[in-house]
Amino acid sequence: MTKSIVELYMDNSIDNTAGKIREKLNTVRNKRKASAKRCIWEMMQNAKDVYNPKYGGVSIEFEIADEHTFIFRHNGLHFRLKDVTCLIQQVSSKSSTNEDENVTGMFGTGFISTHLIADVIDVKSILLDFNDKYRHFNLKLDRSGSSKEELAPRIKDAMTEFAKLDKDPDGILFPFVENYEQHTENDFDTSFTYRIETDSQLQLALLGINDLVNTLPVTMINLPRVKSVRVINKLEGSDVRYTCFRKKEDENVVLSTIANGELTKKYRPMGQFGCFFKGFLRHDQIA
Repeated sequence: MTKSIVELYMDNSIDNTAGKIREKLNTVRNKRKASAKRCIWEMMQNAKDVYNPKYGGVSIEFEIADEHTFIFRHNGLHFRLKDVTCLIQQVSSKSSTNEDENVTGMFGTGFISTHLIADVIDVKSILLDFNDKYRHFNLKLDRSGSSKEELAPRIKDAMTEFAKLDKDPDGILFPFVENYEQHTENDFDTSFTYRIETDSQLQLALLGINDLVNTLPVTMINLPRVKSVRVINKLEGSDVRYTCFRKKEDENVVLSTIANGELTKKYRPMGQFGCFFKGFLRHDQIA
């Protein structure tokens, strides 16, 4: 049966998407250790792009639940329809006319590096539909396969599943969210669950979060829209949370206070790139 022009356009689009994703995946896999550290940073970048202003910043959690499950979750804003399609096709959602330096653009090529941890990611969140109604949605991102020919049908499957929203006015497949505006800072509505299949993937996940814990204070200072980061490692029995409190001292200086439940560090910027470490304080010493 001869395909229509629209169908041929769609096939070309999917094939092009698969080729670009496969090329980027090959690049990050050739630099696994460096990319493993970068992928955690990319997750944080994506979360801060959707921070909820009423919370004063976004709160993020990373969790290694077991040998086969790594979870990245946050309490940022809902998805737009374009965000979901950009995620499927691995296209940056940032407009070319957006001059906000604090927005890096979600789900562009950088996000591909997170697939080092797992070929398959289960995304769960809330979206705003065509009629300005909030919906729950689940999405399977499958980047497995050693060629674009193997990857293309997996992309098409994700696109087909999400397109069912067009024919779901009653909220059967994409249930409506009740009282979304009443959600609180403790509601982590968005999660990315990575299905770890090999020991190599597990070791990369461990490398990424261990590096994050070691660099969190400075990392949070450089991401002013990140309010708190929690790292849970159930394999090692660790649970660390850092919270950043910011106080504007004048037009050019912001004092950042980083607390992890036991000790507190205060940082004041010096120059364009550096920061001054003011000192350690116990929680009972904080003014």
